[in-house]
Amino acid sequence: MTHTPLTQDEIAELDKLCEAREEILASYERLALYTIDRDVAGDPEARKATEGCRGGIEIATELLAALPRLLAEVKKA
Repeated sequence: MTHTPLTQDEIAELDKLCEAREEILASYERLALYTIDRDVAGDPEARKATEGCRGGIEIATELLAALPRLLAEVKKA
């Protein structure tokens, strides 16, 4: 499998994401808490949103945890 090396702009964007990863996770957590509150209040659409948030938090946590290591590898290449 071949790939195109990342540009300096793309690497800079990954750096920004890396720096903001805690804020991103906190935003997901706030959204999940909001949807849980709406679900408990009886909002029928909130259950789907709550499930989606949980899945999103799991994926985001894994990706954002790996980002610093992956970024370091990209910068070495």
